[in-house]
Amino acid sequence: MNKLLAALTALSLIAVASCADLRDLSALQQDLAREFHHAAVNVNVNNGAYLTVVFQNSQFPSLPDSERAAFAHRVAVFVRDHYRGYARLQNVSVGFASRTGVGPVSYTKSEIPYRFAVGELGSASDTTRAQD
Repeated sequence: MNKLLAALTALSLIAVASCADLRDLSALQQDLAREFHHAAVNVNVNNGAYLTVVFQNSQFPSLPDSERAAFAHRVAVFVRDHYRGYARLQNVSVGFASRTGVGPVSYTKSEIPYRFAVGELGSASDTTRAQD
């Protein structure tokens, strides 16, 4: 019976931690959409260490290369300063996707050209939620 109780307790703790991570990702997605005035922003974390932000059907890919790179860096810095799980990350990637479709058929082309190591972005600012 004690093993069953221990297993249920462990599962409960995992579920609570997963809900907190999802809540933090959802908050980051909403903050990014608001900050960069673009509703279609996707945020994904792989293996708890690799965060990717993708702007779908945005005007950002049409910017000149230097402006697009500067924009991607601004996005990565925003993640650094607004994502509670930033300290666990190894890198932040920023990309763009275009999605077209007719009826039940759609085509998505994604490009993730910018990757920033957490070391080059530095520590999260003291005034952010990342430090909560």
